[in-house]
Amino acid sequence: MMSKSKEDILKALYPSYDAMQVIGCICINTELTSKNQYKLSSEDFLSNFHKVVFSSVVNMVKCDLKIVDSIAVKEYLKNFNSTWLNVYEQFDTENNYIEIIKQQANLDNFNYHYNRVRKFAMLRDMVNMGIDINGIYDITGSNKELNLNFEEISVDDILEILAKAVNNLKTKWTGLNQKGLYVHSALGVRELIQSLKESPDFGLPLFNPVLTTAFRGARLGKLLIHGSPSGFGKSRQAIANAVKLSMPFLYINGQWVANGLTESVLYITTELQLEEVQPTILSAITGINEYKIVEGCLNKDEEVVIDKAITLLEKSKFHIVYIPDFNSTDIENIIESHILKYGTKYVFYDYLHLTPSIIQEMTSGGGVNREDLIILLFMSRLKEICNTYNIFMWVGSQLNRSSKDADNQEGFHAFRGSFSIGDKVDFGILSVKVTEADIEILKDNGFISEEGFKDKKLPNICHVIVKNRGGRLKDVRIFSHLNLGTLREEVICVTNQDLSPLNQTIQIANIIVPSVSNTDEWLEWLNG
Repeated sequence: MMSKSKEDILKALYPSYDAMQVIGCICINTELTSKNQYKLSSEDFLSNFHKVVFSSVVNMVKCDLKIVDSIAVKEYLKNFNSTWLNVYEQFDTENNYIEIIKQQANLDNFNYHYNRVRKFAMLRDMVNMGIDINGIYDITGSNKELNLNFEEISVDDILEILAKAVNNLKTKWTGLNQKGLYVHSALGVRELIQSLKESPDFGLPLFNPVLTTAFRGARLGKLLIHGSPSGFGKSRQAIANAVKLSMPFLYINGQWVANGLTESVLYITTELQLEEVQPTILSAITGINEYKIVEGCLNKDEEVVIDKAITLLEKSKFHIVYIPDFNSTDIENIIESHILKYGTKYVFYDYLHLTPSIIQEMTSGGGVNREDLIILLFMSRLKEICNTYNIFMWVGSQLNRSSKDADNQEGFHAFRGSFSIGDKVDFGILSVKVTEADIEILKDNGFISEEGFKDKKLPNICHVIVKNRGGRLKDVRIFSHLNLGTLREEVICVTNQDLSPLNQTIQIANIIVPSVSNTDEWLEWLNG
């Protein structure tokens, strides 16, 4: 194998007959291009001609063309892509290629040919990445047993082979086996205590200073779940925290101020598309009400501020992935790729709900089929991802329908699906509406006098800390005024669960973050 050139190896790993069968079947039954179970792309084909035919057919189907034949493909290429047309005409000199492959194609065998095309495409990717495929497939054909086994395995099986190989390396070089880490209890403890003296276990600051104090910041390896009723700003609060971690400067009270953070952040959205998220990000940076951005009614001064915010956003390491249907493997692959490409350490996942892919993943092979257990297993997987990659993850969750009133907002029973998810997370927050009864109790307990309300804004949101692993501040309520349009929050007071005064004084954590280079020059330009 080493004597062959890379080009020869790639050609040997291209099943032309299977590719022709797949394209022929698609030409007969164009609905195959839109079925979720088939994940074909032009990259699965090595031949430029096959790439052109496949891509043309897919695009024709998207344009609602029902009948696929040689004439239709050629006419489509004439109208839309002259480069592709040249490639096509070089091969289909008789204008009958589509008819020939349709005659030879067998729809009953589509799955077989589809799987071979996908498997060989993966092998070619592995070769291009420099990954040895000798243990999976022998291109010389001399190892018949190996190649027979290759016919029987799936793409997922190949991924499993690679994962096991990587895991074996981890086991060998880190001392980690499949069950955990086996060490003496005193291993490294002196160094740990000394390091905590020199650098206490604090993460970077969150959007809300009291939550930063309670959780000791956004610490790596920790999983936080944030629950609130539908339409109560889960996505916006997640974005506000993502902006806090990734933007070196924020526009506050009419001027740009140093925030000092330039972390690589990933925001995974399952419902909101890019153009829906971007205005919210700009609002979080500038404090300008989102409706003014969306409705295009900014004044000239605000246009200048937004333009400078866009400059900061363009230079940031704030990345977004929109994925409406996913399972735990998809989420892990997305996170891993962003870690490798961008060094991502902070992930915001919006939001926890069941998708067809999650249900299929968790119920296949006789697995669980109850919603609460599926959610529990999925959250357990997210916690494993936090630990494996040493990232901080913020996960949004809706509440149970029975948890809309204050009487039902008790701990994780309020969260959608399963109260036992509290065992899997490190931090838990419930954000609920402040009622008139809450305001009266706050008055009665002396938090804010009648006169005080004239100077302070009324609280409109209450953050209930329902889980704080390793933290001292537990079972408390944080009353704030949150403007969901500008994403600016002011903490009004902090109480016990029954709204009585705390028996301790909260000293807000002052987490010192390094300033970005050329801070003075940046501020001069931003405020100029």
